[in-house]
Amino acid sequence: MRLLAVLASALLFALPALCQQTLGDLPDPFMGDYQGTLSTPDGDQPLCAQVICWGDEGYQANLLPTLERRAEPLAVLRGSADGDVLRFEDGSTIADGVFGGVLEGSTFALNRFLRLSPTLGAKPPDGSVVLFDGAGLDDWRLGGAAPWRVSLSDELGGGPDRVAYLGSRILSDRDIPSAWLQVGSDDGVKAWVNGEVVLEVNVDRSLVDFQDQAEIALHEGWNELVLKITQNTGGWEASARLCADPEGAPLEGVTFEPTPEPQEGVSLELLQGGHPSTIVTWLASGPYQEEGLGCTELFDRPFAPESEPQAAEWRPINTSPSPYTPWKLLPDGAMEVVGGAGSIVTKRAFSDVRLHMEFRTPFEPNNRGQGRGNSGVYLQAQHEVQVLDSYGLAGENNECGGLYGVSRPIVNACAPPTVWQTFDIEYRPARFNEERGVGEAARMSVWHNGILIHDNVELPGGAPDQPGPLPVGPILLQDHGNPVQYRNIWVVEEQDLLLGP
Repeated sequence: MRLLAVLASALLFALPALCQQTLGDLPDPFMGDYQGTLSTPDGDQPLCAQVICWGDEGYQANLLPTLERRAEPLAVLRGSADGDVLRFEDGSTIADGVFGGVLEGSTFALNRFLRLSPTLGAKPPDGSVVLFDGAGLDDWRLGGAAPWRVSLSDELGGGPDRVAYLGSRILSDRDIPSAWLQVGSDDGVKAWVNGEVVLEVNVDRSLVDFQDQAEIALHEGWNELVLKITQNTGGWEASARLCADPEGAPLEGVTFEPTPEPQEGVSLELLQGGHPSTIVTWLASGPYQEEGLGCTELFDRPFAPESEPQAAEWRPINTSPSPYTPWKLLPDGAMEVVGGAGSIVTKRAFSDVRLHMEFRTPFEPNNRGQGRGNSGVYLQAQHEVQVLDSYGLAGENNECGGLYGVSRPIVNACAPPTVWQTFDIEYRPARFNEERGVGEAARMSVWHNGILIHDNVELPGGAPDQPGPLPVGPILLQDHGNPVQYRNIWVVEEQDLLLGP
């Protein structure tokens, strides 16, 4: 059963309070959709228009044969407001919601109207997982920075080709001849335990928590752990924990210094993600650089914490991490991106899903391109459906509804900014088909405002070459610095979801 069949059932119980939006709610008196007729000698023909506000640069009107499919404009007009009238260079005008003018010798008259998605306000069906209903953000956490992840760029400053050192004191209640240190880093990492090098990974990569490990020994009492983290470009993060075995079981009987500062309602266990031997707060020294040396060369260049330990300066970092999303919870039942706070992800991971979500972009008429109400929804935190004010644009893969860098929408179904819109998504992650003996890539279908814009599109990332468990991952909502809003988010989990007509 395709997603729209699910939604048809859900819409029998639609949430009417979420659908009450009118033309009067739009922030500009001319912007938006128009429809009417072109009067020709052969009779009346349907004609539509989309009017875009470009701020200080005035307005653009695209005259189109339809709004429901991809079509080249019959004309593109430029104009500017003159009081209550919008005047275009060809003499066409908009006044009191009526767009009138002449196209190739024939007159047209179009009326402004508001198109609302037919799936707006869809109620979650029985058995679905509600991720956001306006009541709170308890089902979400910060995506780019779990509380135990240290962002060295935020704490020590960004920039290429540098290193920093992280230190932690480990108090053990006994001698432990065999334990496991698990570290994640962006980029390379070198680790010392009680002055002995136990791990060296000199690479250029993104962080994956706890991806490298080394067997270590701890003695009763205090032990010293030092990490050296290199930075090439981009992100600069680290995470670490101690484990009883290579599979990641927590190591009992150890505590760490420094520890996070007390926060009301926030336990250390919560900050550790439920793994009690995860290190949260560190002492940091750096950053260190040397002219002419790149990231990989700096890996073996000793700085003060190695060459002159007594002279190194240290300060505590990640002392008050938050386990909660700092996005705004709005009185009308929506949440809003707080620019710079970071992307958020669901605490729960999913495999095959049908996802419903609603969003609206802000009115930013003087911004352009990717700065115009930018965000995105990522399935399994890796495959993005772009959120952007792309109203009236060509509809490319980096515009609203595009599968970013992969596939442009069949039609640009974007509504004007500040109008609530919907994505209804079917997502099937990559898996190995044992019956056929082949790997199958991830696939996605997307409906934007009720219109199919991607039909069973194959996604990059490869497919497994042998049997294994189905991949799972969270749903991520992107912080790209713009106050985009979201509401009414829910998923229907499927087992072996089939995409197709």
